[in-house]
Amino acid sequence: MEAVAAVMADNFKEDGLYVHLLPDPSTRVEVLKLFFRNYIELLYDYGGLYATSEKMEAVALVFRSERVGASWASRMSYTWGVARAIAKSLRMCRYISPAGFLRALSGLRSMSSAWLASLGDQPYLHLDMLVVQPQYRGQGWVRKIMSPLLAECRERRIACTLETQNPRNVGLYEHYGFTIVDTIQMRNSDLKQYCMVCLPGNGGLAERESRASDSHVVTQHDGEGVRMNLTNLRLMNEQVIRIYDTDLPQNEIAKKLIMNDVIISAILSISM
Repeated sequence: MEAVAAVMADNFKEDGLYVHLLPDPSTRVEVLKLFFRNYIELLYDYGGLYATSEKMEAVALVFRSERVGASWASRMSYTWGVARAIAKSLRMCRYISPAGFLRALSGLRSMSSAWLASLGDQPYLHLDMLVVQPQYRGQGWVRKIMSPLLAECRERRIACTLETQNPRNVGLYEHYGFTIVDTIQMRNSDLKQYCMVCLPGNGGLAERESRASDSHVVTQHDGEGVRMNLTNLRLMNEQVIRIYDTDLPQNEIAKKLIMNDVIISAILSISM
């Protein structure tokens, strides 16, 4: 997780959202390393980390809604995970002031994934983070991540969702069949969050081209509680590695996201 967090921090350091939340460039990367490490740790059990290879040309963090339980125990487990992640993130105050920490926390809350509640009880995959390292851009690595995800959504007949604050990315995702279903304006900023959904059977041009040339075979290896699925893609003869831990009861993730907002709101109200 440390390596993935470092890759994400380096690639998001000039992203408009994080530049707004963390205006000091001298500390931004170190703060983002802490943030992404805690964020990945929080969500790891509810989704998966994807990397194209050990070189991590492209890396993605994915939510799987069916991995979130509806029982009291699962709710408490998630609540504790959120509280622990926030507590660990207080280490950011070595680099930024407490006021800066609360400002960043409030900004992230305003750009949350609570809009996914509109999907109700329908299962879905949520592409939370997608990074392609600069030296590998324009070489088809986005397709290597997107193709197996969208193929799974087609097979299961479920939606794939994502958010982006970069308007230049909207066209890229539309190319894969995503459409904007909501736009959220960030408070005290010109930034907007574009909420996008790709419904099963709604693949765009890139995905139709990919289906014409790709195939995938899934194998499983169990060891020390970690299951790894290797998806072999003929298109560029590479591998997408899906890593995740234990299976959790099926339910939609929106309740957990809303609970996350409630917890953060309570912390902000106490701290300010």
